[in-house]
Amino acid sequence: MWYPRFTKIPHNKTIYEEIETERKIGEENEGWTFEYQKSEEELLHAAVCYALTNTKGDGTICPWYWPWHWWNWKPTTKRRNLIKAAALIVTVIKQLDKEEKMGV
Repeated sequence: MWYPRFTKIPHNKTIYEEIETERKIGEENEGWTFEYQKSEEELLHAAVCYALTNTKGDGTICPWYWPWHWWNWKPTTKRRNLIKAAALIVTVIKQLDKEEKMGV
């Protein structure tokens, strides 16, 4: 299911489903895949930015440690920011698992 980047994800899903939906939004709608970022450090920095922000979509200034262009900084509610952070962390974990299976 496709959700525009500022649309609320319905809360009738489990947290795990919300995290996976957020990952799909980033990958399918915005083109953010692990291969695109090429750096687990960047993904983890972005996760920290979202996890630590206490915004409600009020135009919070992009943190200096945000790893990408400022226009990619899209905070919303505190809860949704935590879902975004979790989705970024899960992406890194899935990549580590993939590399382990391939023997990298």
